Amino acid sequence: MRKLLYLLLFIPFASFSQNYWESGLEKYTNGDTYGAIADYTKMIEMNPNDTIAILVYSSRGVAKAKLNDYNGAIADYTKAIEINPNLKLTSIAYYYRGVQKATLEDHYGAIADFTKFIEIEPMEGEPYYYRGISKYLLGDKNGACQDARKAQDLGYDASSKFIAAECK
Repeated sequence: MRKLLYLLLFIPFASFSQNYWESGLEKYTNGDTYGAIADYTKMIEMNPNDTIAILVYSSRGVAKAKLNDYNGAIADYTKAIEINPNLKLTSIAYYYRGVQKATLEDHYGAIADFTKFIEIEPMEGEPYYYRGISKYLLGDKNGACQDARKAQDLGYDASSKFIAAECK
């Protein structure tokens, strides 16, 4: 999952807004989260409904989540999804929105978002694992163990501890 985010963070943009993208990325990397949000906002204002805005809304959502503004992050991921809900690029917004929903204990919403991510990117293990955790927290131990095993099969090693502890 992190590989996908890092790949997306380095996509170059052929427009004036590239300066805001590069500046926002640099600010985020150097710990200036508020500055990054401001730059991402300027870029969104220039390209509010372009496909590239999916990435920028998602990046701004990540920055907001870092500041514990989970509802703001969810709103940004939702906007990214609304631009085009079925693009491969949009999968990152589903994933991170699922993470934030789980953080806010909206496990049904998290499961829905992780499921949509999995529909778009079925070979990533991490979303299966986190969907399984939400299922577990809702009392669906069987479903949680199925997802954890699938995550493990796809190479997400963190699921091994959960399987050993809960899936006997």
